[in-house]
Amino acid sequence: MTRSLQSVLHYISEHRLRLLVLFIGVLIPLVVFGDLAEDIWKREGFSWDVPLLEGLHAHASAPLDALAVTLAVLGGFWGLVIPTLLLLSWLGRRGQRRDAVFLGLAVAGAALLNLAAKAVFQRTRPDLWPRLVVEDTFSFPSGHAMGSMAFAAALVVLAWPTRWRWPVTVGAGLFTLLVGVSRLYLGVHFPSDVLAGWCAALVWVTGLAVILRIGRVRSKP
Repeated sequence: MTRSLQSVLHYISEHRLRLLVLFIGVLIPLVVFGDLAEDIWKREGFSWDVPLLEGLHAHASAPLDALAVTLAVLGGFWGLVIPTLLLLSWLGRRGQRRDAVFLGLAVAGAALLNLAAKAVFQRTRPDLWPRLVVEDTFSFPSGHAMGSMAFAAALVVLAWPTRWRWPVTVGAGLFTLLVGVSRLYLGVHFPSDVLAGWCAALVWVTGLAVILRIGRVRSKP
């Protein structure tokens, strides 16, 4: 076993109980929120839910269709895994193992939270018009919204002590927003799916940053 891998496993083992508590602490409110949203939807629905989706769809065009499909790829599994692996490799070569652990846990943990919530809740996707993309998983919470927010939030945390804080924050925020809105434009998620994904990922990444003390181990301004 290499020294780098030993170091990574040490970080995870050292904080395993806190990480487990954080994971459960994010998952339970996520499922509760989904259950409440489903109850409201079955009764009368959110007054803004379908109108928002239909309003976005009313502006559909070939260029926007192409953009939304592209964002579906960039904000999806492979679209996030590839840059995450590249960044992990870069951080590892620089000796920033704690940051690498943080980034890996941020993205992987968000993916696991999403799978767990989908399996527990099993919400069906909206079916308002023919879809441009095929989705065969459950709707709540949005995996694209959750994954993109986790990746973006982790980048902001890592970049905050550096001079790149604002460019990264603006770029990451815009990317996350576009990915989330694209899921609504494509009609594959309800707004509550996207909102829940954003909030859960943000809480998860923030909790990781606190547990691993990311941002407090470096002294550069």
